Amino acid sequence: MDRIHDPGFSGQVALTLAITAERCNVWSLGMRYNFPNDPIAERMYPEEKMHAVIYHYLRTTHFDRHLIFSSAERYHAFLDLKLTGSNHDFQHAVRALLGSQYPFD
Repeated sequence: MDRIHDPGFSGQVALTLAITAERCNVWSLGMRYNFPNDPIAERMYPEEKMHAVIYHYLRTTHFDRHLIFSSAERYHAFLDLKLTGSNHDFQHAVRALLGSQYPFD
């Protein structure tokens, strides 16, 4: 952990190094399995965006991923945002999965 700038990512680095050290078989997955909310990815991989399975909310320009589920007010504010692209798709998926009412009361 002390060798990387952000120790929060040390688990990801350790897993990658362990897989490499053990020479595990690996398979490449399409972007749809970790699709970032990023306009560049939307332009580069439009077909993957259309079939996104997992959204990686990487960019915090329009909403803060650490806060959108922290209270009913923030959840509703997130659902009320006028979003586009993968941000809109993520918002739609959250609404479809969790509903319009804050699910964590």
